[in-house]
Parts: sequence; structure tokens; C-alpha cells
Amino acid sequence: MPNDEKFLEVIEVYDQLPRDKKLHLVFCLAISAFSGYFLGYLTGFFIANVIGAAKELIWDFLLKRGHPSWGDMIANWVGMTIGSVILAIGGFPPVAQFIIDWIYK
Repeated sequence: MPNDEKFLEVIEVYDQLPRDKKLHLVFCLAISAFSGYFLGYLTGFFIANVIGAAKELIWDFLLKRGHPSWGDMIANWVGMTIGSVILAIGGFPPVAQFIIDWIYK
């Protein structure tokens, strides 16, 4: 890797996130990347944004089955941005395996 030190800093930040925020980030990354792989990265970003916002608004706020949080939405946006950027640079297949290995380490 060209800049291992910066990469390790990113990993440390991720490791410090609460489990809930990690789940929001990873699920929106996956939704964005997988839907974007077939429909285009901007469409994937939009789909992940709609699903993430709907979860917060409908499930958490209206149905009172969770706690709506701007922190959750920020984690959603970070995840969907990472997924879209990976697709935009054309590197999804090799990066996907790295992400899966990293999550389940």
C-alpha cells in the first residue's frame, strides 16, 4: 500500500465506532456498492440514501422501534460514499473481498 500509516489511522477510527454505527456504515456501503454495480454508482448512492433515511424515519421515528439518530445517518452517508467511490474508480471486485475479510477478521 502506498500509505500504510494513513490506512492504519482509518482502521483505528473504524474500530472505535460503536457497533451500531459500524452496521450502518457497512450496510449502506454494501447497498450502495451492490446496487451501484448493476445500476450505476450514482443510482446505488441514491438507493442506499433512501433505504438508510427510510430506516431512520419509518422504523426508528414513526414506529418507535429504535432511536433515530443523525449519527446513524452520518454513518450511512460515509458508507454509501465509500461504496460509490469504489465503484467510480472501477475497483469493486478486488476491494470487495478485502472489505469482507476485514469485517470478519
